[in-house]
Amino acid sequence: MPATVPSTSLKLTTDQGADTELTVGEKLTIKGEGFMPFSSVSVIIYSQPRVLTTVVADAQGRFEVQVTIPSDLPAGNHSLVASGVDPDGNEHFLRLDVTVDEAGAVAVTTASSSGGALAFTGAEPLVPALLGGATLVGGGLLVLVSRRRKAAQQD
Repeated sequence: MPATVPSTSLKLTTDQGADTELTVGEKLTIKGEGFMPFSSVSVIIYSQPRVLTTVVADAQGRFEVQVTIPSDLPAGNHSLVASGVDPDGNEHFLRLDVTVDEAGAVAVTTASSSGGALAFTGAEPLVPALLGGATLVGGGLLVLVSRRRKAAQQD
């Protein structure tokens, strides 16, 4: 378990949409993916790290588990972190930031912020372009071979 909140742009999600409000002591269902199939995933709450639960990822490397927001969680900013390994055996972290106010209300926002970077909205065009070019060249060669055969038959 890392001593400090791992830095990651990968997000945990909830079953309640992008914005969730609850109070300390209540349960929250969180979901994550990208883990090694059938590996253990620890769900940790940070400011002072403590493991809330451990779950086993399914065959696709996903999990869904209910956690209780600790009733003794002090007011301030905290993070829920799912910690495990990815399919290649590398460390894999998903994060969900939560804010607790003085009255014990918990605000969970899963909307991702890009930190000023542009969002990835498309695919890498190189492979489709190369495949398209190869198809055109192959079609041209077929036409050329066909014409040569036709010319040879006429002679």
